[in-house]
Amino acid sequence: LTALVCPHIDLSAGERVYASAYQTLQTAHPSTVVVLGVGHTMGREMFSLTGKDFETPLGVAGTDRAFVAELRQAGAGAVSDNDFAHRSEHSIEFQIIFLQHLLAKADFKIVPILCGSAQGCLQEYSRQSYRKTVGSFLAKLGELLSERGEEVLLLAGVDLCHVGPKFGHEMPAASLESQAKNHDRTLLEHLTRLDADGFWETSRSVNDCYNVCGFSALACLLEVVPPCRGVVLNYDMWHDSQTQSAVSFAAAGFFS
Repeated sequence: LTALVCPHIDLSAGERVYASAYQTLQTAHPSTVVVLGVGHTMGREMFSLTGKDFETPLGVAGTDRAFVAELRQAGAGAVSDNDFAHRSEHSIEFQIIFLQHLLAKADFKIVPILCGSAQGCLQEYSRQSYRKTVGSFLAKLGELLSERGEEVLLLAGVDLCHVGPKFGHEMPAASLESQAKNHDRTLLEHLTRLDADGFWETSRSVNDCYNVCGFSALACLLEVVPPCRGVVLNYDMWHDSQTQSAVSFAAAGFFS
């Protein structure tokens, strides 16, 4: 197991897809887990790092501060100068609960990275602009992943489409569900084939009209993951009847 894509939706809503993702850890024993989360409140910076440990009801997950420090130095203007975005997040925290449970006997460290909005941070919504803006950060992250080899797991805690009135659409989610699922399917095809250009173009072609909140984290994963093969493990969509809105999410594994 080289990399893993998991949801960050409410645990009860996504239990089936969480299970599909995390059952792959039964044979994995990483000493470091780089967790790419979604910075839902982030504005101008592409990344937010923290050197703080994370405490859950299952105990304290220690952060690899040396790893974080190298990324911060390499990231320069692409990394926030504070870690305030982590204060009200959940996309990384939900993953840590599963990691603590499944790797209870392992002495693992985490590297928590929140990814901001590509549309909000880039001059142009394109892969070229992304790589130009955060190239040094990506290069360092890729280098550190390569150095640690099988000892490190790259994990993205992301959701996919957000459709319906709650997310700015005039139509209810039921009217957009088919198009949103087709969009997810195409994104996931490019993702599992490690086709970063196709992944970006799929989103650009619709100007991210389906509000894929995990796009930036998955874009980062595509730039740094070592050569591997990806497979979609599960997929689902949760409906909120009160707001007539919906959120989709998936599990995917990448294997060397």
